[in-house]
Amino acid sequence: MQRQTTISIWSERLIEAGWLASLSLIPIYFNLMSARHFEPDKATTLRALVLMMAALGLIRVLEMMNLGGNPAAASSTANPQQSASGNPFGGLWAWLSSVPLLVPALLYALVFLITTFTSVVPHTSFWGSYQRLQGTYTNLSYIGLFLIIAATLRRREQLERLVMVCILTAITVSGYGYLQHLELDPLPWRGDVITRVASTMGNSIFVAAYLIMIIPLALYKLVTTANAAIQAPVSANRRNDLLWLLAFAILIIGTLCLLLSVIKFGSVVRTTTSATGGSSLVRCWLPRAV
Repeated sequence: MQRQTTISIWSERLIEAGWLASLSLIPIYFNLMSARHFEPDKATTLRALVLMMAALGLIRVLEMMNLGGNPAAASSTANPQQSASGNPFGGLWAWLSSVPLLVPALLYALVFLITTFTSVVPHTSFWGSYQRLQGTYTNLSYIGLFLIIAATLRRREQLERLVMVCILTAITVSGYGYLQHLELDPLPWRGDVITRVASTMGNSIFVAAYLIMIIPLALYKLVTTANAAIQAPVSANRRNDLLWLLAFAILIIGTLCLLLSVIKFGSVVRTTTSATGGSSLVRCWLPRAV
């Protein structure tokens, strides 16, 4: 295994934190202070996170190259014989072939670039419209997020964290949809969000598409957890199991209550108030000059 420096290790950790934040923040984030509330704000947030992860990935690659290593080989399960050969692209090709969807994703990105350059309105094609902001830049951010996850997700525990984050985020989205259906949503939306809930996506079609993608992950977690529970030995103290169940229930309910409180009181606690309070806390934490 190739030796890594402290910078490369922390870059990898921050990259993982970045794509976990993307998978958890983007589905539930919307901005009440903007004109569109949903799609443009989600798109700009995703762009910023992907750019941050790309910068961290570049730092990690440069750090590994400084050590004389192959970043592609270090980030994949490449064939040792190909890595040891004289072909400098052997490890890169092994990494490309190890991920089946990698080449189609790159070709998909190439199609976006070609159609943008040949578009009648290249500026709008690249940046996207004002209503949704779903241009080439945003779609390349989607592809970049996929490539970053494919390059850095290498251990089983990382995959389990990704699945759990997606499931917990879907529970939050579904919970807010239930609040809308039960007419407990404090926000006065213009459209009908009772019979066709919009949740945190702003559109019932988007909510359905997102939850459809999460259903296979939820089924996987249900099957694996049920199998582990069947094979696990009987607990001598059932009170601990009940406490764990209660803790998970409180976590889910607390997340929904936090989302409801942010929605209800977000217009009261303005950005200026938050910035003033945050700067005061920073001044308290900073060491005072002697």
